[in-house]
Amino acid sequence: MEIRNYFRTIRKFIWWLFVPLISVLILTLILSLIYKESYQSTVTLAINRKSQQKETLDYQFDSYYAIQANDMLSKQFTEWLKGGSVVPSIYLRAGLKEENALLIKEWKVTNHSPQDIEIVLRGRDKDRVSTLAKAAAATVDEKKEEFTGSGEAAIGTVTVPTEVIVITKDTLLTLNLLVGLLAGLLV
Repeated sequence: MEIRNYFRTIRKFIWWLFVPLISVLILTLILSLIYKESYQSTVTLAINRKSQQKETLDYQFDSYYAIQANDMLSKQFTEWLKGGSVVPSIYLRAGLKEENALLIKEWKVTNHSPQDIEIVLRGRDKDRVSTLAKAAAATVDEKKEEFTGSGEAAIGTVTVPTEVIVITKDTLLTLNLLVGLLAGLLV
C-alpha cells in the first residue's frame, strides 16, 4: 500500500477526529462560562495542649514532646470535627439542610501543622458559604469544651476566629480549555 492511500484514508475519516474534539471544546467553554465563579471560606482554628511542665520533665527537651503532644491533640480534634456530631450541628445552626453529597464537595477539614486546623468551605453560592463558615466558627466555639474539657481538667485550648472571610475564585478558562482539548483527543 502506498503512502497516498494512507493520506486518502486519513482525509476520509478526519471528521471522526475533529467532531468529538470540537464538541468537547465547545462543551468545556460553555460549562466554564456558566460556572465562572466559586466561593471559598477558610476557618482556621488554633489548638494548644495545656502545659504539663509542672508534672514531668519530658517537655524540657527542645519542646519536642510539647509539639508532639499538640500534634496528637490537633489530629484528634480534626477527627472529632469530621465525625458525625459536629457537622449536623453546624448545618442546623446555619439553618441549611445537610445533604451528604453536597457535604463532601463543600466541606473539608485538614490539619496542616501541630497547632492549626482548617475548615475549608466551598460552593457557588456566596451567602451559603458565608453562613456555613460563620456557623462552623460559632459551633466549634460552643462545642470545644466537649472535646478539651473545662477548668482544671481541660487538656488544651481552642482559639476560634471571630470573623470569617469569603473569597471569590474565578475559573481558569485557559486551563479548562486545555483539559477539554486533551479529553477531546482521548474521545
